[in-house]
Amino acid sequence: MHSSQLLKTSQSQQSIVLYYGGCFALVSSGLIIANSMLETKISRHQEITTLAVAKRDTISRPISKALKNNAVPAHECLSECQQYKKTS
Repeated sequence: MHSSQLLKTSQSQQSIVLYYGGCFALVSSGLIIANSMLETKISRHQEITTLAVAKRDTISRPISKALKNNAVPAHECLSECQQYKKTS
């Protein structure tokens, strides 16, 4: 091979490397953005889940206690639960 052919080959290889390097950088930055968005959504979901469990426990304890002490009839409690399920 002549030096001019080697130079052309070397330049084309460099441009291929630069092309794929640029593509990799774009994909990488896109994944970083997507990852941060997903982390935000996961964090919000965890907060909502924690609040929902806390609310459920807050409601569940007095209801269980009232049912054990016969302070609230079971049918009344069940109708309230059914109404809650309809609204949520």
